Amino acid sequence: MTAADACLRVVAPYYNLILVLIALFFFYKILTTRNCRAYIQPWRLLFVAVLVYIIEQVVAILDIAGAIMVGKLFFPLLEMVIIALFVYTLLLQKAYIEKSATSFTKPPSKHAVGGKKAATGRRGA
Repeated sequence: MTAADACLRVVAPYYNLILVLIALFFFYKILTTRNCRAYIQPWRLLFVAVLVYIIEQVVAILDIAGAIMVGKLFFPLLEMVIIALFVYTLLLQKAYIEKSATSFTKPPSKHAVGGKKAATGRRGA
């Protein structure tokens, strides 16, 4: 391992936490919207995934500093939780899109297509 690798290994969790703070600000803006038509359930799940990521990074910093000892399975398990939340979020979004697509595809009425009665405006024509 070179010196650059060692430095990057120590500093990377701090940069990751700074980027996560920026992401938390955007999550705050999204989750506090009062638009009742917005579907924000996937964003809530992504927020939980980001919180799990924050826990992972804090534990990594404490592990690098030597404050705690973490088992070999701890980080892979947290990453599996994050991946599972992402997959579940995608499945929820897919189900929502399919549901909303079927609710918007109603068969058109006879007069809405633009037939003679709709075009002329007369009833007996």
